Amino acid sequence: MSPKLRRWISVAFFALLLGLVYLIHEVLLPFIVSGIFVYLLAPVVETLSTKKFFGIHLSRSLAVMLVYIALGLTAGLLGLIVLPPLYQEVLKIANDIPSQLEHLRTITLPWLVSQVEMINARYGLNVDVQTYLEQTADGLLAAGQGQVEGLATHMQKLVKVLFSALSSFLVIFIVTAFVLIDLPRIKLGFYRLVPARHRQTALELVHAIDRDLSGTIRGQLMICLINGTLTTLALLMLKVKFAITIGFVAGVFSLIPVFGAVISSIPAVLIALTQSLWTALAVIGVIIIIHLIEANVLNPKILGHTVELHPAIIVFAIMVGEHFFGAVGLLFGVPVAAILRSLLRYIYLRWFAEEDPPENLPPIDSETPAPILPHSSEAHS
Repeated sequence: MSPKLRRWISVAFFALLLGLVYLIHEVLLPFIVSGIFVYLLAPVVETLSTKKFFGIHLSRSLAVMLVYIALGLTAGLLGLIVLPPLYQEVLKIANDIPSQLEHLRTITLPWLVSQVEMINARYGLNVDVQTYLEQTADGLLAAGQGQVEGLATHMQKLVKVLFSALSSFLVIFIVTAFVLIDLPRIKLGFYRLVPARHRQTALELVHAIDRDLSGTIRGQLMICLINGTLTTLALLMLKVKFAITIGFVAGVFSLIPVFGAVISSIPAVLIALTQSLWTALAVIGVIIIIHLIEANVLNPKILGHTVELHPAIIVFAIMVGEHFFGAVGLLFGVPVAAILRSLLRYIYLRWFAEEDPPENLPPIDSETPAPILPHSSEAHS
C-alpha cells in the first residue's frame, strides 16, 4: 500500500470515527464520567497492585475491589456526618421561605423603595419606582402560580431524572471497574495501534496532557473540598443560618472556575442579609479572604504551575462549553481547554518554535513599552 493511500485511509477512518461520536454523543456522558473516575483512581489501583501485603501481591481485581470498598465506606461516613444536618437545614429553608418573603415584602422592599425614591427626587430621574416594583411582583407571583400548577408534571420529570441518574450510576460503576482491571492491556492495545516511528512522540504528548489534567481535575477536586470546609467553618463561627448548606453549595460550585465563586457567594450574602447588614458584610469579608487563600496559597501548592491557562482563556472555555453543552459544558470546558493547550503547545514546541537568545527577549515587567527587537536569525546575520 502506498503512503499516500495509507494517509487517505487514515483520514477517512478518523472522519468516520468523529461522525460516529457525534451520532451517539447523547449517551456518552456516563462513559465520560467513568473515564474521569478511571483517571482519578488508576494511580491508587496501580500502587496497591504493585505492593505486597503479608507477602502476597494483590491482583488488579482485588485492588479495584479494595478501592471500591474504601470509597463506599468514605461516602457512607460522610453521608452519616453531612447528610442529616444538611437535610435538616434544607427543611428549615423550605419552612423559612414564606416568612422571608413576607419580610421582603413588608420591610425590605418598602425600605428600598424609599431609598430609590429619595435618589429619584434628588437627581430628577423621573422613574416610577412603585409601579415598576408592583409589575415585577405581579410577574413573580404569576410565575410562581404557574410553577405550582405544573407541580405534577415537574414531579413526573423528577422521577424520570432519578431513574436515569440511577441507571447512569450503575453504568459508571460497572464500566469504571472493568476499565481499571484491564487498564494495562488497554494501554498496551492503544500503544500498539500507534506506528513504531511515532510511539515516542505519542508518549511525550500523553505525558504532557496528563500533567495538565492532573492539575485541572485532581487539584480542583481537592480545592473544592478545602473551599467548602473553610466556608462552612467560617459561617458557623459567624452564626449564619444554614451554614452547612451554604458551605456544601460553595464546595460544589468551586468546580466551576471564576463563575462558581460568584454564584455560590450570592445565596450566602442574601441569607446573611436576613439577619443583619453587618453579618452580610462579615460574610463578604470571609468569602474574599477564603478566595485570597485559594488564589495565593492553595492554587500554587496544589495545582502548581502545570495548568498555565490565562484567566481570559478560562472564561472563554466556560462560556463556549455552557453555550454548546449547558451545565455539562460548565464542568468540562476548562479540562478540554487544558487538553487543547497541551496539544497545541506540544505541536508548536516540536515543529515551529525557534529559540531566541536571552539578550533578544524584550522585558515584560518594565512600565515603558519594550522596543521591537529583530529576530534571532537577523541578529546573527
